[in-house]
Amino acid sequence: MRAMQRPWTKRELLVMLIVVWIGGTGLLVLAWYADNEDKRMRGAPRCTQAEEFTPARCVTVLDGALVELTSNFARVDVEGRQLTMSTIISHDVPPAGGRQVRVTLYRGKPVLIEADHLWVDSDDKPSDDRPIMLAGGGFLLVAGTAGVVRELRRTTRGG
Repeated sequence: MRAMQRPWTKRELLVMLIVVWIGGTGLLVLAWYADNEDKRMRGAPRCTQAEEFTPARCVTVLDGALVELTSNFARVDVEGRQLTMSTIISHDVPPAGGRQVRVTLYRGKPVLIEADHLWVDSDDKPSDDRPIMLAGGGFLLVAGTAGVVRELRRTTRGG
């Protein structure tokens, strides 16, 4: 309990406020970056054949075969290359066994696997963490600042 400890000094509260602002602003900047990267992915040009498996900012859709699908990842064979995509599947995982699929690659990595009655999205896409970062950054800035200001008022009034 805080009542049994000494009150916060103004310097300590100022340091807490700075940490809250840096953390909240950092999360908002990361959310902005994720949003920009997502926009780049959606607006990326088609890859040339030479760019398909490189980190070039381009998108391509290729035929492949689903090798393995679990609740954590999907492995596909695309033009003789084994590619792994991180994913989160919260329901029963359908059998994979050589199923023909369409694989969307962005910057040389799979981001989407599609087939009849199958749609597996990567959890590595830039936009996936954006809502969490926005909420966390906003919460830190608002609630953190309010908490520090409340403590500062309590300290200034003498308890």
